[in-house]
Amino acid sequence: MGESPFVKKDTFGRKLHRLKERTKPFVVRFSRFGHVAQGVVYFIIGILAIQTAFGLKGDLVTSQGALHTIAKQPFGFLILIVLAVGLSGYAFWQIISAIFDPHHVGHGVKGVFTRLGYLVVAAFYISLCVSSVKILLHAHVHTSGKHYQTVSAKLLSYPFGQTIIALTGIGVIIFGIGQVYWALSGRFLKKLKKNEMSKEEWRWSGHIG
Repeated sequence: MGESPFVKKDTFGRKLHRLKERTKPFVVRFSRFGHVAQGVVYFIIGILAIQTAFGLKGDLVTSQGALHTIAKQPFGFLILIVLAVGLSGYAFWQIISAIFDPHHVGHGVKGVFTRLGYLVVAAFYISLCVSSVKILLHAHVHTSGKHYQTVSAKLLSYPFGQTIIALTGIGVIIFGIGQVYWALSGRFLKKLKKNEMSKEEWRWSGHIG
């Protein structure tokens, strides 16, 4: 007897969909852990910046410098392992965002550039994971200040190097202005799931955000 026309075939697409549904809770938890790890790194950078501003012990550092600072603390080795896993989770989420478009940015020109941006961010956090592993293995990693001074010096030695550095600086400034506008206008609140929050959670999310 032939196959019943009313029985759906178990296609590769359906298998992939079932696999995606089964792994979704893991992906969400791993991604959330990644956001926490990212927050910890930038929190350390902020603390060191405040210490420097007030003339206390502390140096202005980048994300890699923050990892070095964490490694020097009591239990820094264990904290760095946790952060390395967390940062890989953040990178993983950026890759997921670029491929599966959970933010619904679409396939237009703006959407394509946004998704490419996710991949750039993923590459950055993968590099931080590599830096964490190098620190854990006691490999020699240049301090962040010296590293970026070297990069700047190399760029200046190239044709249009000064222009590239200037454009990079302008890009950072524009991004910073955009973040300030995003915060003051409250547009970031559109990304929150208000229907799943209490009034207090919604109110404090607005203040803190």
